[in-house]
Amino acid sequence: MAGKLWFLHALGVVIRCCLVHSSLPAILKSCVEVSTPMNSWKRVVEGVFLHERGIDPYTGDIYHEMCDFATALCLAQVANEFAKEMMTKQKLESHSYAKDTSPMYLFNPYVILNCLAMTTTVFSNFALAACLLCSMRGQRLGATWFLALATYQSFYPVTLIVPVSMYIAEVEGIRLTNYKSRAAIKSILYTSFLFVLWCIGLLILSFELMENWNFLPSIYGFLLLAPDLAPSIGLFWYFFTEMFDHFRLFFTCTFQINAFIYLLPLAIKLKKMPMLLYFMLCCLSAVFKSYPSIGDVGFYMSLLPLFAYLSKHMRQAFLISGIFLACSVLLPITRYLWLYAGSANSNFYFSINLAFATGQIFLATDLLFAYLKRDFHLTNGVQITIDGEPAKIVLQ
Repeated sequence: MAGKLWFLHALGVVIRCCLVHSSLPAILKSCVEVSTPMNSWKRVVEGVFLHERGIDPYTGDIYHEMCDFATALCLAQVANEFAKEMMTKQKLESHSYAKDTSPMYLFNPYVILNCLAMTTTVFSNFALAACLLCSMRGQRLGATWFLALATYQSFYPVTLIVPVSMYIAEVEGIRLTNYKSRAAIKSILYTSFLFVLWCIGLLILSFELMENWNFLPSIYGFLLLAPDLAPSIGLFWYFFTEMFDHFRLFFTCTFQINAFIYLLPLAIKLKKMPMLLYFMLCCLSAVFKSYPSIGDVGFYMSLLPLFAYLSKHMRQAFLISGIFLACSVLLPITRYLWLYAGSANSNFYFSINLAFATGQIFLATDLLFAYLKRDFHLTNGVQITIDGEPAKIVLQ
């Protein structure tokens, strides 16, 4: 099994090395499905160019990335140790872990395209994956550090502090069947405190590096207010181009709240399954964030093999697969017809965006209902009876 895994890893690297020397990366860097104002490598290069010449890169509307000092420091110090720990974990738990998770990420076309376009989403995905690994091992410092890095870059991962806190408490042996227990509250508050401490430290480090606070409105203000209405696979740009300015703030708040409002009910319902909660929040963030890319979609899709045991309870797998396949083909086609051929308009492109978002919501809800159905069967049995007669439960 280890030899096969090494072969798959090597094959994934070879595919990327071959494609990176083709003409594909130059094309992908201008594709709005892959590159957004928040993760564009061109804007990173422009920001570095301005900074080297003594110009604050945050004063204009070009650069919206956090300074990569923290990410570079993280990669330099932990990448080697992280790889060793991963291999050790796989050897010890090879009988129980989902063997398709690594290939699902290595050969996921969304992830490969994201890598070839050299977007900064790869750093965010690395931080989220490392955060999940540390959480599963109960490593509170590492989990909160990597989550702070991801939040520092794109803010939306802040919601993941809930499943991370739950996972760490679970590893510590605290059963979260009752959120009012003193041990659960103490563990969750301690994890949250460390997370806030890391975030404050990163912001202070950025201030020391830039010698001003201009990065705050340029990053988080840009994310929350979404002033750049360039086309993307998100839902913001189309609605706000058609909206009167005096309604803009209200609908901006309405749109942004969707990325956070589902946190509490999902956390209560999935208190015994923090892994699924982590997946659901990543999925919702990829749908409702202001500047999503296919790299965000590829990351949470790589976690799907972890829930293979729920596949028999899913009812819309074929429909969801068809939506993802059709949208993946039609998105670049409608964008070309609109922006280059001039034979279509923005309605065509946004309709595919809307279908793509709908497919993601279908995936999240179908997986959630599959988990609830399986949990119900484990609790009440597969054969349901009412007054001694066979019955069937139908979700309406």
